[in-house]
Amino acid sequence: MHLNHAIATNKFNVLLYPILRRNGESSYYRMDFDASSSSSLTYKAIEFDFPCRSDKRISHAFIGSCNGIVCIELYRSIREDTICMWNPCTQEYKKVPKPPIHDENPIYFSYGFGYDQKIDDYKLLLLLSYTEYGLDSEVWVYTLGSNSWKQKASVPYNLYGLSVSKKLLNGAIHCVVINNVAVTDIKRKRQDADVIISFDVAEEQLTREIQIPSSIVGKVIRDVGVLGEDLYLSVCDDLMGKLELWVMREYGVVDSWTKLLSNSEKQTNWLSSTNRLPTFFETKWLRVSPLHTSCKNSEILLQVMISTDVAQESTIVSYDPLSGGFHKNLNIQDIPSVFIAETYVGSLISLKSDKDMQMLNN
Repeated sequence: MHLNHAIATNKFNVLLYPILRRNGESSYYRMDFDASSSSSLTYKAIEFDFPCRSDKRISHAFIGSCNGIVCIELYRSIREDTICMWNPCTQEYKKVPKPPIHDENPIYFSYGFGYDQKIDDYKLLLLLSYTEYGLDSEVWVYTLGSNSWKQKASVPYNLYGLSVSKKLLNGAIHCVVINNVAVTDIKRKRQDADVIISFDVAEEQLTREIQIPSSIVGKVIRDVGVLGEDLYLSVCDDLMGKLELWVMREYGVVDSWTKLLSNSEKQTNWLSSTNRLPTFFETKWLRVSPLHTSCKNSEILLQVMISTDVAQESTIVSYDPLSGGFHKNLNIQDIPSVFIAETYVGSLISLKSDKDMQMLNN
């Protein structure tokens, strides 16, 4: 009931993990958003403790979120990483056991997270490959209820540059993979070799192959995900100095790919830590990732990450696709300077605590 009310009222939370942490810091930050309210409201980033402790030198990455449960990877390598399912509202969490994979480390691997409505359970997808140029990749699935991993049929794709969606769409996790690559030319692969595949969480199998828009051939796909009810691709055009966001308006229909925004070098100057705004050619790394779209006014909340010779910073901006305008100042107080972000809807859903789980008091 708590979850349904939050969804119905268009309320959600943004979870922030500070990349540049202070010594000994293990905190996350949370912002509460009401998408039906005006973007001129003041928001505050609230610091709170992350209960799944780890070595401070280990990096954190969001795998995804579903029904108020956030899945996080604490990693150095697949042999040393820890996967944690966590409800930020109740502070209940569970550490996932390591998958029974081969002794050697895979060259490429990535996780996906989702909810299986048929059995009312959460699942974790692992894609991995032990060869750099091969078109045969292993698939493993973890189920929370049984607390166990099982290997599924391999998929005929290469995982170089693998990107995995952090939200489900039509009950599936979506991934950008390579479906045909020259053995000697993988690092300079043709971009039209990229394809999106969907992995049905309930059926635990590959169900669909979706072609990318022909207009992004030769560009770098930075991210695949779900924006509202649409699949999206975040794309970088290094040659033209632009970032683009594409959405698939009709699922599975290639002709329905639509360019939602094209972001030129002049529009990437969102850094606030220096008076002199850097040019695009000083930018070493840049990403724009959609976080949420409002059903009421169609505005999109975007996370922007920039690294240049003079500064490194993350920020959250609001974009109006109707006017094409950006609004930087969301009046967010106490926000970390550099962070990664993930959205979730607050809920009291339990992870069905057992002896391996812990519930901490706020």
